[in-house]
Amino acid sequence: MKLRPAQRFLIFLTLLTCFVMSALYLKTYFRARNVFYRAEHLLKKKQLRPAIRSYGRVIRWYTPGSRYVERSIQRILRLAQLSFEQGDWELALFAYQHLYNALSAIRGLYQPFPQETAQCRHQEAILLALLPSPNMPSTTEREALHQHLRSLLQREHAPSPILSALSLFFFLCFSCAITVSLWQWALLQPKQRKLLALIATESAIFWLFFLHIA
Repeated sequence: MKLRPAQRFLIFLTLLTCFVMSALYLKTYFRARNVFYRAEHLLKKKQLRPAIRSYGRVIRWYTPGSRYVERSIQRILRLAQLSFEQGDWELALFAYQHLYNALSAIRGLYQPFPQETAQCRHQEAILLALLPSPNMPSTTEREALHQHLRSLLQREHAPSPILSALSLFFFLCFSCAITVSLWQWALLQPKQRKLLALIATESAIFWLFFLHIA
């Protein structure tokens, strides 16, 4: 069967997209791998803060299924817990803040690590209340500060499932409209072409809007 130019273009575009996405995935994966081993080297040298920063950079190179990202999260959590147990609250707070910032950076339509994100915010509230303050000598006042900070930090960490679903729905509408236009453009009536163009345009607008606010 002889393919029309629009069909050949669609096949070429699909293959090109797959190639580009595969190349980006591999680049991200190996970049995370290299930074992870650099962080491991810093950890062995007891350079804890630089190591935590490097682990945070690994997390920002997140790809689904990356073992280096998951191991970096566990490394930071372990360092934060050990610092807390040893009384180094400033280092523990430093670790939890860097982990939370890194996890927030990879949030898209969903949060891959919601439990770890919530744990970071909870521990930040505790540590901020525990850090020495000459203006807060009372245990009762410290507990009140802890509750206040916890209420400020306890907010929704994961994207809204409703807004994410709407964003995905409009993306599918946009994709279908573009696919049908490329595949059947020569067979469509002028009114049908205008309708598909309108659907594609409106779907793209709503897709980007809901993706932004999700």
